[in-house]
Amino acid sequence: IKAAWQVEDRGHINSFPFFAFGIRGQSAGILVSTDKNILRLEHTRIEHPYFIHHIYNHEGWSYYGLPVGFPYGDDLEFYLIKLRHYLSRDSYFQIKLELVNRGMFTGKTRAKEFYTTLEGKKSFKRLSLNFLLRLGSFKGYDKNFLPGILEASSSPKSLYVMGINLSWRF
Repeated sequence: IKAAWQVEDRGHINSFPFFAFGIRGQSAGILVSTDKNILRLEHTRIEHPYFIHHIYNHEGWSYYGLPVGFPYGDDLEFYLIKLRHYLSRDSYFQIKLELVNRGMFTGKTRAKEFYTTLEGKKSFKRLSLNFLLRLGSFKGYDKNFLPGILEASSSPKSLYVMGINLSWRF
């Protein structure tokens, strides 16, 4: 929303009475849970340039350098399926599937990203073991790290991330 009471929008409002709705972003989801399981389904659609403002010209909305918009930027559709199963109160196993379609609304070259993440936590009294395995597959991956600029590559790419964390509670 652009609003006349915001200093950065003064002189840019041409709608009655004092504000104008900008380009849309939509997010919808379903969360279903039982004692042992949580299922989350989510769809997000963000049109370009939803997170771009004349003050934050390419990085999207931020607060002292921290992004406050959607983590994957704009001009995209995002799908998420996440299932978490609790083994006990402090231990769980989780699988997450994500699909990001970039360049959906500007007519630019499209990029597709698919992520599969396995993670979990196993607690043994004061000791906790956390693990993460993330696999990513990119078709036309975005070479530019700025969220508002899509530079899709013509070659496929893969990403592999593995992490283990061991912690002790005092």
